[in-house]
Amino acid sequence: MFNPKIFICLLLPCIFTVSVFAGSEDAKTAGSDITLKRALSLTEQHNPELAAYSTGIKATRAEQLQSSLKPNPELEVEMENVGGTGGHSGLDTLETAVMLSQLVEVGGKLEKRRDVSRLGVKIADLDYQHKRISVFSEVQKAYFKVLQAQQQEQLTSEILELSRESLRIVTLRVESGRDSPVEISQARVTLSRAESSHEQARRDLKYAKRQLSGFWGSDEPQFDRALGDFQSLDVPANETALKAALESTPRIKSNDVLVSQKRAELELERARAKGDITIGGGVKWMNESDDASLLFGISIPLPVNSRNQGTIQAASYRLAMAKRGSMAARQELLNQFNAAYLELSSAFENAEALRDNILPESEKIYNTVLQSYREGKTDFLRVIEAQQALFDVKSEYVSCLLRYHLANAELDRLCTLNPRANQTVNKFSGNINDEK
Repeated sequence: MFNPKIFICLLLPCIFTVSVFAGSEDAKTAGSDITLKRALSLTEQHNPELAAYSTGIKATRAEQLQSSLKPNPELEVEMENVGGTGGHSGLDTLETAVMLSQLVEVGGKLEKRRDVSRLGVKIADLDYQHKRISVFSEVQKAYFKVLQAQQQEQLTSEILELSRESLRIVTLRVESGRDSPVEISQARVTLSRAESSHEQARRDLKYAKRQLSGFWGSDEPQFDRALGDFQSLDVPANETALKAALESTPRIKSNDVLVSQKRAELELERARAKGDITIGGGVKWMNESDDASLLFGISIPLPVNSRNQGTIQAASYRLAMAKRGSMAARQELLNQFNAAYLELSSAFENAEALRDNILPESEKIYNTVLQSYREGKTDFLRVIEAQQALFDVKSEYVSCLLRYHLANAELDRLCTLNPRANQTVNKFSGNINDEK
């Protein structure tokens, strides 16, 4: 016999076990590392801007449905000779007419209206693609800023360890009488500055993580680290080839379709200058003679005053404005491309020079000065200067890498044809490791 109490007692441990495993899985996700692919996936699922554009497409499709419908027929009932005086006081002389009429659109209005709405849906789709690419580009930029902040935090941590080691060495040398006690004060000041820089780097990293997670609506970062080879440098792609891709971007296509839509609207307004015809027919009953007769009617508007000339003229101006707007959009896109490509080339050259020449020399100088100090051939002030110079070069190198990656992300936004190309790897640099 089935006992509900026994069943519930057996079920509760199972529920508890499932909840524990589910909670542990959430905790694992919250504390895991993140990749660019994962960041883009979360953005596509939860970004409010993309959700708004998606809803806008649905509204445009609903408008398309409405514009494709024909006008409804009208039913008209008319009664005469009722409720009067004398011989018309009753219903004996009542005459009842029932008519059914239909508006007939002429000039191809229905087809032209469908063309306008169809182009409107296409514009909405292209605008969504453009917005999606733009949001993904911003996510890429935020992701690279997290990588840069991680690099900067690591760099300041290394400088902090160097400063602590320097203080330890100076203390030993002062205690042995080889250096002046003033050297300890200098080492402590250097250590305090390194600690301050490290704390600032940690705050910057926390802020960068929040900026990134905000794209998918998270108040606090639910990841520990962002994965990626931030120091990867690839030669920029061919400028001519990238420029050729601009004509096929959703932004340019949307402006071209907008011109087509405005042209279709102009044709629709010209068609509306032709008055529509209303035809109808019905039956009329006469109580007095108990007879019936058929009714036929037609209504044709006379274009005496309005021939829709004002609306046609306005549609012509909107078409001209759309054409000029398309030309302006192309020029603006080209200007943005030139600026982004120039920034990419400049950042690449600077980062390459720092990596291959300046940084190795700075490290060599620092090691030489440090060794000279240990041998008593120079004072600690030279060590501090060499250490600060090395830190400045490394910081400049990290900043150049960030400029390089941000410019690459901007070129992705300007030139990418398919927004899903951004979900796996930075298109032009190949510098994000998404193996996880």
